Amino acid sequence: MKQVISNFIPSTEVMNVDGVEHEFTASDVHTLIGLTCSDIAVPLSGSMAEVDGSVLHHFNGKQINLVPLEKNLLGRAIIEYGFRALLVAYLVGTFLCPGTSSYIGKEYLYAMCDIQWIGSYDWASQVLDHLCESVRGFK
Repeated sequence: MKQVISNFIPSTEVMNVDGVEHEFTASDVHTLIGLTCSDIAVPLSGSMAEVDGSVLHHFNGKQINLVPLEKNLLGRAIIEYGFRALLVAYLVGTFLCPGTSSYIGKEYLYAMCDIQWIGSYDWASQVLDHLCESVRGFK
C-alpha cells in the first residue's frame, strides 16, 4: 500500500507504474469497481431535515458511528426503505470513502436525502476525489 501511495500524485491524479505515468480518472474507477460515473454530483451539503430518518438516528451531531449502524443493519429481518439508506451509509464509510476511524462524516448524510437517486450520483468521481484527499493527507 505504501508503494501505491508513494507512486500516486493526487494533484494530477497520475500514478507512476514502472516509470510510466498513468492518469487515473473517474471513468477508471467506474471500470474497476462499477460505480456510476454521471453528471449528478454526490450531494455533500443540504438540509438535515431531508436526511433519511433511519440514518439520522445514528448521527451524533458531527458524524455517524459505523459500529451501531452495522449492528442495526445486521439485526434487520425485513428490508425496507430505511435499510437502503443505512446500507449506503455503511458502504460509504467502509468501502467507498472510508476515513481513518469508524465514523462517516456529516457531509455524506446529504446523499441519503433521496434514496431513489442514490444510484444516479457520480460516485466514481467522489471516490476518486476522496482517494486524492486521503493520499494528500497521508503524504
